[in-house]
Amino acid sequence: MVVNQSRPFVYGRFIWPRLKSLPRVPFIPPVPTRSDTEKLAIEVLREYSASELIGKLYHRPTPLPNWQSVNPTEALQYPWFSWLSTPQRALYFEMEASGFWKVLHFRTESDESGPYLAVALQYCELSQIPMWLKGLVARRR
Repeated sequence: MVVNQSRPFVYGRFIWPRLKSLPRVPFIPPVPTRSDTEKLAIEVLREYSASELIGKLYHRPTPLPNWQSVNPTEALQYPWFSWLSTPQRALYFEMEASGFWKVLHFRTESDESGPYLAVALQYCELSQIPMWLKGLVARRR
């Protein structure tokens, strides 16, 4: 017997600093880059606390209207995945109606539908986010 479990979904976009090839002016943070063209969904699979979770990552491929799980073999085509693959780089998920969540890691998991890309997130208070991200928050106000 298959039990249909309804899990919550959250929506948002990844955000990371855009680094230019030109030398940076001291004390001016890099400009944030957002995955504006692609809204993502995360199906919450496990919550370790109110501020930490692991979820199954979904995207909506352009001509298709339905959400599909992100296949781990396709992950390298996304700039946000490539960004975090380099050591010492931080990536954030800007969750709608919640704020910024730091991406701790990605990993491959699987269920009855096959392999998918899972993401681990940790909530960040405004006082914990980096200066380049604080600049984005200030520009929105």
